[in-house]
Amino acid sequence: MKNYNKESELSSNYKMSSLLEMVIEYYMLSEADTGLVSEEETGLVTDAFKAIESKKSVSSFLDKLENCREEITEKMQVLTAYVDRLLVFEYVINRIEYRYTMTEEEINEKLSKYKRDEYVNNITNYIFSDKDNVVVNDKIREIVSELPVRMARSKFLEHIKNSIMLYSDSDRYSLDGYIYMLRTVTMLYKPKGIDKYFTEFGELVDELSGVDYNNITSDYYAILKDKIVVATSKIKDITDIYMSLQKLINMFIVYGKNEQSEIYVKYEKYADICYKCIAMLNDVFEGKTDNIAEVEAMFTGIEGIPEELYEKRVNLEAIVCDYIKEDNGLYDAVKTSEKLMGSSLFAELEEADTEPVTEEYLKAVTDELIADLKQLISDYSRPVVRAVYAMALGKLPVFFGDSGEVTQYISDSLAQCNDASTLLATYNLIDELCWGD
Repeated sequence: MKNYNKESELSSNYKMSSLLEMVIEYYMLSEADTGLVSEEETGLVTDAFKAIESKKSVSSFLDKLENCREEITEKMQVLTAYVDRLLVFEYVINRIEYRYTMTEEEINEKLSKYKRDEYVNNITNYIFSDKDNVVVNDKIREIVSELPVRMARSKFLEHIKNSIMLYSDSDRYSLDGYIYMLRTVTMLYKPKGIDKYFTEFGELVDELSGVDYNNITSDYYAILKDKIVVATSKIKDITDIYMSLQKLINMFIVYGKNEQSEIYVKYEKYADICYKCIAMLNDVFEGKTDNIAEVEAMFTGIEGIPEELYEKRVNLEAIVCDYIKEDNGLYDAVKTSEKLMGSSLFAELEEADTEPVTEEYLKAVTDELIADLKQLISDYSRPVVRAVYAMALGKLPVFFGDSGEVTQYISDSLAQCNDASTLLATYNLIDELCWGD
């Protein structure tokens, strides 16, 4: 057996791991509706697989793969922006549902079964039944995001400002990530390409934005609800394909960056299985066969190997990745592969900005966000603004001092809701969240 240093051993692990991962993902893609995405994107994937089947270099594809990765990331940001917008309008639609599906008498009859003080105590007990503060805080945020919001604009903006101030001693990367989250959940984030990709969803968002939700017919309510359901389902289907393509492209890049490394003798037989599976799946994608059973049968030969490689990789990364020098020939391969083999399919390959947050920078991003939120509050109707408030408050760090404040907030939110249909919808949504009813 050859004597590998740790850098070479890790590079070899990346090569073999990426080969296994891409075969499994290629199989998953073979059963998906790839017609939802462009032929250019799927064509690049099949071309790369043909190169691997022929044992040719993938490195010549790296530039195209990296460009495609950037484009898919851009499209996914657009899709995510539309999902966040549709969630806001779905919130509005869900809370007026009973106005169109039940009579006033039926609503009041169901509401009579809820005793507010007793109900508030039940919610409080649900929240604080766990001793883990992280779980408790998660429950608080979940409940807050479902409750009717009857909060003054100034109070809402104060909560936003206070949450941003928590990043005063952080780095810019962390602060920027938090601001990004706030912008997405409040419909403010406009990613590059939003006017170019998936414009049919933009047209729906425009329609939903212009609706007077206090004065619509039951027929139009049903139409809007159906449109949201259809659009959400389609976005999910497209997103699933792009997630699969991104995983494959990530693995191609890892494979290409490490293809000069030798696969350990122990894993050569598993690599051969992967190459055979790729050849079979290439035939499936070219329409030469529709027999997947043989590929599925061959998967039994690689069971447990990805997990084995993962355990070894984690240990090697702890030794190599923090200490490898830039003049090491494997530096780029190792550093890039570490990110692409991580938990985020859309991880940025460039180093994060770890520069400390300055007072000036914190003020600038806060002022910009607050100004944009004020404009949004001015532009949208009250039901939509309340939905934005609820979605945002459900994402903020918990702003209550003790359990008593939590109980009071819940009680006030329910007491101040004068719309019977909204109140009943809230009770039902919280019932399902807390007790699965």
